[in-house]
This record gives sequence, C-alpha cells and structure tokens, in this order.
Amino acid sequence: MKSTNTLIPYGLRGDNCIHITELDKHESGLSCNCICPSCGEKLIAKSLSGKYQAHFAHSRLTNCNTAAESGLHLKAKEIIKNTRCISAPPLDAKIIRKVEYIHKEKTIHIAKEMKYFKVDQVIEELNFDFYRPDLTLYKSSKKISSEIHQLLVEIKVTHEVDENKRQKIISDNYSCIEIDLSRIDRMADPTDIYEAIHDISNVSWIHHSRANNMKDQADRLILNSCIKALEDAKKAAEKLDKERKEHEIKERENRHLKDEFIKNITNEIIKKQRILLPAVKYNGKILKKRWYSQTIKIKNIVEEKYTVGVLLLIDDETVYMCFFFSRMLSDVRWRFVINKYKYAIAAPLNQIYYHSSNENKIIEIQKYLEVSLGISGYWINHPARKI
Repeated sequence: MKSTNTLIPYGLRGDNCIHITELDKHESGLSCNCICPSCGEKLIAKSLSGKYQAHFAHSRLTNCNTAAESGLHLKAKEIIKNTRCISAPPLDAKIIRKVEYIHKEKTIHIAKEMKYFKVDQVIEELNFDFYRPDLTLYKSSKKISSEIHQLLVEIKVTHEVDENKRQKIISDNYSCIEIDLSRIDRMADPTDIYEAIHDISNVSWIHHSRANNMKDQADRLILNSCIKALEDAKKAAEKLDKERKEHEIKERENRHLKDEFIKNITNEIIKKQRILLPAVKYNGKILKKRWYSQTIKIKNIVEEKYTVGVLLLIDDETVYMCFFFSRMLSDVRWRFVINKYKYAIAAPLNQIYYHSSNENKIIEIQKYLEVSLGISGYWINHPARKI
C-alpha cells in the first residue's frame, strides 16, 4: 500500500465524507472543494480520468499522515448514522465456581447475535463523564414502550479502546461494542466499509449492561448448586460411613455367632463322642463308606489365615475339620488345607441356623453330626484318595 500521505481516499465537503470515486471528472484538482478529514487542509482530486488510481492529496506540503485513517473512520460513522443499522456478535460468559472439591461451570448467554439491527436514533460524539464514544445508539424496547435501550459504538481504525476508557464504560455499566476496521484496505469505498461494519468477525463487545446482573445471578445459582452438591456428598459419605460401621458391627456379631456355633459343635462332638464321617470317594468311586467314629478327642481349635476349624483325634489320627458357612469351600482355603493336613474334612454349615435359639441350636447340631455331615461333608485330603 502506498503512503497514506499521498493516497487519501476520503475528503470532507461540508458535513459529508466523500470517497474519491464519488466525484465526476470535472471535479479534479481543487474543484472537488474537499478538505482533509484529519488536518483540515485543502485537498486536490487526482487521476479521476482513470489512468492511475484516483485519490486525494494535500494541496500543499504537510506533515499530516493520518488522513486516510481519519477519512475511513469518519465514513464508517457516517454510514451507521445514515443507515441507523448495526450488527453485533453474540456474547457468552463462562462462570466457574469451586467449593472445596466441588467444581462447577456454566456458560450463560448474555446477548444473542444482532445482524443488521435497526435503531431509532444515532448521536455522534455524545459527551459522557471523561469520555466520548464515536456513536451512541438508541432503540425503543419492544416489550416495554417506555424503556429505551442504549448502545455505545467505538470504531477502531488505528487505535483500540484504551484500558481507562474500557474500565470507565464497565464501571458506568453501558453496553458498548467496538468495530475493528484496522484490517480493511485504506482505499476502501463505502460499500466495502458497510460490509466490514456488518461483518460479525470485526465486532466485539467492550461491555454489556446486563452482563454483571446475569453473571451475579448465574454465580449465585452455581454457588448454591455447589453447596448443595457438597452437602449431598457429605450426607452420602456420612450415610456410607454409618452403613459401613453398621455392617462392621453386624459382621463382628455374625462372626461371634459363627465362632460360638463352631465351639458348640466341637463341644457336642466331645460330649457325644460320636460323629458320622463322610465317605471317601475318588473319581466317583466310593473307597470307604460313611462310618461312625466313637473315639474322638479334641486336639486343638484352629483359627488360621484362611481357615476356621478344629483338630480332632479320630481313631488315633489327627483330622482337621474345616468349617465354612458358604456353599462351597474357596480355592484358596482348599489349597491351604490340602497342603497342610494329611486328613481333612470339609464341613459346610450353610444349611444350619447358627443364629437360632439355644434349644433349637443343639437339635440342629445333633442332627448335623448324626446325619448331615456324612451327606454334605466331604474329604479334602485322605491317604486313600489320589489327589
């Protein structure tokens, strides 16, 4: 692009900003009656015949080098003022809240996209406290006739809205957009400028008057949601902890009942000196039928890592009676027993009501030792079997 000092696209004629292409051929030179939009110096119109690119130039040497940008800026304001039409992008905000370990976020929609939005009035360079926006737009509310919406418009060609001005607009809670024309060709004609003004990608929000209230409302909702989620999580944790403790108490009570039941069985064996032993089987063949043994002595009560049971002297042989309350002996316990004891009997107790009354308990135990053990029990290890 050539120097803006020599190629000037716009000149001022009265209150109108004229593009060089809007002049007739006879308006060349000083006949154009235009002045520089930046310094006010007289302009001459050059190359209107079309041999070279038509443009304005200062009528005499000057240090002005912002004429092109000033003209583009003025023309953009003039287009919006004359058409009373504006476009603005949607405005969203992400609200993030964290309460202890609860993290929540929500995107709120502050403004929807406005494309070619008509307004009722456009005022140029209206004074506010300590700043003056390029344009101030007014539009009557559709919902409430007495309500007037206000929108400030800043047009960026070389300089964007500075931080002080931005903070003042936010502090005063005015809705404001900035139209970025910094990338547009400096020789752009009014049609190009109009299209650039309404290109949503060139427009951004400085602030929206509803933003603070909507953010505060959303923040309160998310905060309340976080607090509720935290309370629910704590209640759930307390409930889980209570259930765990109740389960542990129940397990301990259950374990105690089971231990007491095994002691009762052991005592009954010693008392009766009689037990029905299961048959010894191998590959479906009965190597030794069920038989009663009446020479029984208790050798030891065993409580090891994987087993609960008793060591009995049956017919002068040490036999391990492995008690369990499930339907089947686990593989871990099976391997543990088979590797440690030469004689071992699996004694399932899952069908005996160890939590019943004492009277019923004794009856159940006697029935178990006289009948059930021989039927439901089985040898884990016996020399007669080939394991």
